[in-house]
Amino acid sequence: MSLVPGDTAHFESEISLASPQKMAVDMIWQVSRDSGVTYNDIESLTNSGGNQSISKPLDFVSDISDEGSFYRLKIIPVNSINNDPIYTEPAVLTFRAESLEFNINYVLNGGTNHPNNPSTYSYGHGINYFEAPEREGYTFMGWTDENDNPVINIGTDAQGDKTLHAKWQANSYNIIYLLNDGVNSDKNPKTYIYGQGVTSFEKARREGYTFMGWTDENGKKIEVISTQDQGDKTLYANWKKVAVVPENVQELKEDKKTEENEGTQENIKIQKSHESYNIKNVQNISMPTEDGKESEKLPLTGEKTKSYFSILGVIILLSLSLLGVKRYLTNNKD
Repeated sequence: MSLVPGDTAHFESEISLASPQKMAVDMIWQVSRDSGVTYNDIESLTNSGGNQSISKPLDFVSDISDEGSFYRLKIIPVNSINNDPIYTEPAVLTFRAESLEFNINYVLNGGTNHPNNPSTYSYGHGINYFEAPEREGYTFMGWTDENDNPVINIGTDAQGDKTLHAKWQANSYNIIYLLNDGVNSDKNPKTYIYGQGVTSFEKARREGYTFMGWTDENGKKIEVISTQDQGDKTLYANWKKVAVVPENVQELKEDKKTEENEGTQENIKIQKSHESYNIKNVQNISMPTEDGKESEKLPLTGEKTKSYFSILGVIILLSLSLLGVKRYLTNNKD
């Protein structure tokens, strides 16, 4: 029980023959690795030389695979009437328990380990199976070793520390579109993956309607699916009916617009004709000045006509005033 793998194992069996005379026997050590079901020779035969007391040791450097093996000494009488072999009581090789215990390390890659998964295992016992860890938004795909080989259990003959890597696959969810008689875009995805989401959605189309956006069942607007969203999604297409103007109404509107344009052009022509007429009339009007000459011709229509009349009145008053002053001076001289 004090041994550890790598120590030298020592077995020794001493036998005293009950026969009064010397007897020659052959001896050989055997081992059983299946708890005594079958035995195999592990050395060559040795003859006792006819001694009544026999002692034969067995020494070897132990390996962990020797743990729990049965060892016995096989004795075969030479030239005996009964040539059947006899055996010593088997001995069992065991090591200190702590020397047979190894660590199990878990690389969870963002997951959380199951509390029932052991942190150690013992040689000769191993681990029958491992529980699945958990990770939000992912499905556990199994354990692997450092070389990416699947690991389902640890066998009873395994030894050394073990490292298990958790393998994950991001969950994929369905996207359901309720189009309300519309037609979806081929670019809109049917599924999304956790951790990736959807960055944008294309517009649906429907004849006679304007697409107003996607919403959920509560009427909340949906423009993206975030990287943290989970579960299937249902998107509802929202529409606004486009107003349709009857052809006869449209024709009436176009005819009215045409008439208004024609009326406007006609008004412009009339206005230009009036302006031309007024200008001509104004050019034909002249006023006398103090010296009897005709003054500049003034317009008589519109705002300009009023202005000219006002100026003409001022000029007349000034002229009369000057004439009055001149007569007064002339009278005074006389």
